[in-house]
This record gives sequence, C-alpha cells and structure tokens, in this order.
Amino acid sequence: MIRFYVSDHHLQFDDSYLLYPNRQRSVDALRESLRAQVDSALSLLQQGNNGIKKLSLQCEDDDFEYLWPHTNRWISNAVEQGVSDLDLRFKTPIISGEEGYHFMRLLPCSLFRSKTLVKLTLGTETCIGHNPLPMVVVSLPVLKSLFLHTV
Repeated sequence: MIRFYVSDHHLQFDDSYLLYPNRQRSVDALRESLRAQVDSALSLLQQGNNGIKKLSLQCEDDDFEYLWPHTNRWISNAVEQGVSDLDLRFKTPIISGEEGYHFMRLLPCSLFRSKTLVKLTLGTETCIGHNPLPMVVVSLPVLKSLFLHTV
C-alpha cells in the first residue's frame, strides 16, 4: 500500500511501505513510482498557483540514499512556494569513509532561510551535520513552533 496523500495544499509522503514491498514489483520499481508520484503532485500544486501549506516527508534509512537528491529538491521546492508547515522525519544513514563514520547531511540550506515557515518538525534520528550551515545565516522570522525528536 502506498501512503501518499495530496489535498489542495497538503502533500504527505511516507515510504515505510517499501519495507514490505508487493512481491510482484521490485523495490526499485516502487521507489521510482513513488518519486514520479511526488514529482507529479508537486508539479500540479505549483501549476495551480495555490502553493503548498504543509509538506510531510517520512523516509526510512534503507531508501534514503536513493531518495536523498529527490527529498532535497522537494523540500527546496516547497520552501520556494512558501510552505508554512514542514514535517520531516528521516532516519539518516551512517556513511563510512576514510575519515571514519559520519552522517549524511539531509536538509537543504534554503530550509533555514524560509520567510514563510511557521512550524518545523525534524525527527527520527535526523542529522543536520556536524557543521550544518557553514557560511549561512539561519533566518526563520515567522517560525512559531519547532519540534526536534532525536535530531
């Protein structure tokens, strides 16, 4: 079952169904289908000039490496359209490299300069990085609610 909800101003995406995919479709096919659906929904909301009031994204760590470029684009798109409520729940994968283990930085810098964001929820082991915003000033002038859960 795909958990995907779109209303006039609200887009909700939850990829947890990929944990138990339909045996008739590969996980890659499901991921691509989901990506196409979210892109299509964002495009339709943009064409209607209504903008997005709320964007909810939930990604599991197994899917994050594939979805990361898309989620950054979706978040940036929502910020550009004046989103007022963002609910982002990502479990950040741990990456191993020459310098040891580190977490992938998830969130686009544009998120931290939103002039319309009123409510921001970050959770489910989300990492914004060791030095999350180098050379960027955080400016969220209308933010009234910030919820951090295992960030």
